[in-house]
Amino acid sequence: MRCDTAAEGKIERIWYPPRTCSQCGKKGKRVVKTVAGRQNISGRRPACITRAHDAPVRGPGTRWVGPDLPADRRATFSLKPPRAGPLSHLAARPSALGAAGKAAANWRTHMTVIGTNIASLRATNASTSANMALQTSMERLSTGKRINSAKDDAAGLAISTNMNAQVRGMNQAIRNANDGISLAQTAEGALGEVSNMLQRIRELSVQSASGTYGTDDRANLQAEVSQLTSQISDTLANTKFNGVPLFDTTLGDSTKAAGTAGNGTKTTIQTGADSGLTVDINIGNLSTVGSNYTTAKGKLTTVVASGGAAGTNVNDTRTVSKDDYAKGAKLGGATVTEADIGTVKTLQTGDNYFEADASTGTTATKTLSGIATQFDVGTAAKASATLGNVDTFQKTVSTVRANLGAAQNRLQSVVNNLTTNSTNLSDAKSRIEDADFSTETTALAKAQILSQASTAMLAQANQSQQGVLKLLQ
Repeated sequence: MRCDTAAEGKIERIWYPPRTCSQCGKKGKRVVKTVAGRQNISGRRPACITRAHDAPVRGPGTRWVGPDLPADRRATFSLKPPRAGPLSHLAARPSALGAAGKAAANWRTHMTVIGTNIASLRATNASTSANMALQTSMERLSTGKRINSAKDDAAGLAISTNMNAQVRGMNQAIRNANDGISLAQTAEGALGEVSNMLQRIRELSVQSASGTYGTDDRANLQAEVSQLTSQISDTLANTKFNGVPLFDTTLGDSTKAAGTAGNGTKTTIQTGADSGLTVDINIGNLSTVGSNYTTAKGKLTTVVASGGAAGTNVNDTRTVSKDDYAKGAKLGGATVTEADIGTVKTLQTGDNYFEADASTGTTATKTLSGIATQFDVGTAAKASATLGNVDTFQKTVSTVRANLGAAQNRLQSVVNNLTTNSTNLSDAKSRIEDADFSTETTALAKAQILSQASTAMLAQANQSQQGVLKLLQ
């Protein structure tokens, strides 16, 4: 290196530690360098000390003033070098220690204060978090629910709430369907007993129709028939389920809508969690007081002397029908009455009968009396007519029982399906809403440990400030 005397810009330097100029061999101590108007206090030394464009000399107390400045602006000064020691060169240059030295140079200086206890604040935050986790675990374990409020899982709460509504609706629908089955069973049980009584009345009718019985015998038979008929009427009128009448025994009228008086009863069972999921139990009209009978379109045709179809000629026999009665036909030389329905008449000159005619015919309606009138075995002829009336009523009862049995089977299928759906949906809801005890007990143990540890560290942090008192002694 060259010394100051060789520098054209009169740069003054004092070297430290001593260096030898490469040209004159002169040694110096600490350096103060003046270069054009720039100042720095740390950095590398230049390779050449006589050239102002070289890298700056950076170190404590260095100030640069260029040679082109006025003399009164130029200045040189020297700082007393630090006390020499075995590691003095490392203290002056932290980078000599590598990455650790550079990091140490960036450390913040921590003051001794008591107004703000950072360790205590951090321990407090940790304790608060641990206590919140502990409370959450204890709440889940005590309730058995993973979601106890919306903050636990907002989306999960919405989904599980909807599922819970569906599950509860299905469970109620299952109870409704079972109630419907019970209703149908109640109605069928009553009709079963009615069928037994009808069969007994038919048995008595067959007995009375025989010519081996006298008037007194038939009167005794009629007494039993009358009692059974009254019981049939009472059974149908008084059979109820939860106070709801099951049978319609009013005057029958098939022209009315199903479920209205005169055309049976209809019970609607809610069999689903949503609107519109219903099953109807229809019970046809079982009138005991009579019914309105309407014929098909037809007309009255007069019997012929001979040459006509069977049952249309004079001296032919013909069974009286409801159509004949409703249309006002004349058979056996007399106008047909309700009591004649089902009896056999011998046709006479001037008789007429009902004949269907869809093109020019008309309908006719007549009221048929109840079973009290229809079930009569006082004479052999009436007993024969009663056989037909009993069979007609028994057919109606059997049809109603068949419909009730079909409704029971349908409702049982509804119960089976709803039970399966409710079980599966409850399982899905449980996975979302219920707590996993294995997971929660693990979280509880962790939270307990963290809570105790953070509390202990908080006490230590608060105690650490006591050391400041020693400074005041």
